[in-house]
Amino acid sequence: MNLINFHFFQEWPEIKQECTNAETHVYKQPRFAVILCRGVFEKMLHSIKKNQKAQAEQSIEKAEELLYSLLGRAFKGELM
Repeated sequence: MNLINFHFFQEWPEIKQECTNAETHVYKQPRFAVILCRGVFEKMLHSIKKNQKAQAEQSIEKAEELLYSLLGRAFKGELM
């Protein structure tokens, strides 16, 4: 049986492989498939949290750069 409902995970081959593996077990070993799906879900959540943290750090760095730039200009009298 060729199900492959996870073509949209092309950018994440490891996740796609794990989803496809779970899919192949869904009828013969449904409990095992659920365990595999949970593992995929946990990896995806971890990845999302990691990316959000990285984006937040980048935003803070940009805000700091802007603040220091504005402070520097204010001290030089450029903002009057």
